[in-house]
Amino acid sequence: MNNLMFTVRDFATLVGYSYLYEFEDACADVLDAKLVKLSHYDELNRYRRLYKYASRVMKLGGRTGSLADSLVKSSLRQPLNESYDFFFATLNNVFELFTLMVLGDWRKKCDKAACYITEVRVNDFPECEYLLDFLRDFDHIFLGTRQCVDEVASLTGRPCSYLPISADTLRFRPFNLQSRPAIDCANLGRRSAITHQALMDYTQSQNLFYYYDTASISNVVNAKQQQTFVVKDPAEHRMLLANILKNSCYFIANRSRANETEVAYSEISSRFFEGAAAGTVMLGIAPDTEEFHQNFDWQDAIIPIPFDCPNIADIIQSLNSQPERLEIIRRQNVSQAMLRHDSVHRLQKVFETLNLAPTPKMLQRVDTLKEIAHSIYQPQAEQV
Repeated sequence: MNNLMFTVRDFATLVGYSYLYEFEDACADVLDAKLVKLSHYDELNRYRRLYKYASRVMKLGGRTGSLADSLVKSSLRQPLNESYDFFFATLNNVFELFTLMVLGDWRKKCDKAACYITEVRVNDFPECEYLLDFLRDFDHIFLGTRQCVDEVASLTGRPCSYLPISADTLRFRPFNLQSRPAIDCANLGRRSAITHQALMDYTQSQNLFYYYDTASISNVVNAKQQQTFVVKDPAEHRMLLANILKNSCYFIANRSRANETEVAYSEISSRFFEGAAAGTVMLGIAPDTEEFHQNFDWQDAIIPIPFDCPNIADIIQSLNSQPERLEIIRRQNVSQAMLRHDSVHRLQKVFETLNLAPTPKMLQRVDTLKEIAHSIYQPQAEQV
């Protein structure tokens, strides 16, 4: 197969986007795919505004591809010069759809095509609706969040499915599940000030290793304002994250945007897939949804604690008194992640949906994951 992938990694560099680029790398590897990268983002964004005006105010007709192609100057265009069996566009959010305009009428060059957008939220509409025309040429649309699947399908007239986030489980897998990890607890990203302070007090009094973020963007004046940063090398960041987690015993994992208590946002964050793959014991508040219960249906996948948990020290001490249970949790988390939540499992779902045959490298990776999961990471009680 001659495969093509499309990425925005060269200009969308927020740390929270790194897991998508890890997914892209894993897919590109097993597909032997060519990766199309963009440049001149700022200039291209000016054409997006022009396209927005043309599509909303001027009410121009015709297909999106021809309209976009007529607006973008030739120096920015990246038309496809050869034909492809499969085209896979992966985006962080719906507002990045405008970047597809550089490809012009790409559909004529691609036999099958799918788009994966990791996050689409209800409050993205109606602001993003003028961009949804870019999705009409895809055979299938996949979303990493569940809440807008039906709406996107209705607005585009294309089949749309939920495709959960994943992790490169070969990168995250720990190499020793019998010894005590060096980091007692890791707490990354959005967090509860109450839980964080309780962990600070506990680990200081017990001389434990508590890993947490200390840096954020500058000029933040609102405590509820999202604080994030950019990374120059997404793969390097993911390697660091993997090394932290697979050397951590406990990991605070909560539903997406858990600190935004005024917003009902019950989506599965990447933390659950990363924490399981790394063999951590996850503590937190999971989304009470059918999708979460389907994807994390094994015992103790997460130990439930409230977002604000002043007594977290008592919970950890109680768990520490059950070493056999901890080892079973860690082994089971890794095993389940490798059998169900690796990047290749998501790509398999895409291929099954489009009636495409898996590549030999896809099948080889699945076999490798099964072998590792069954021979190394099964709980001791199940080992012969």
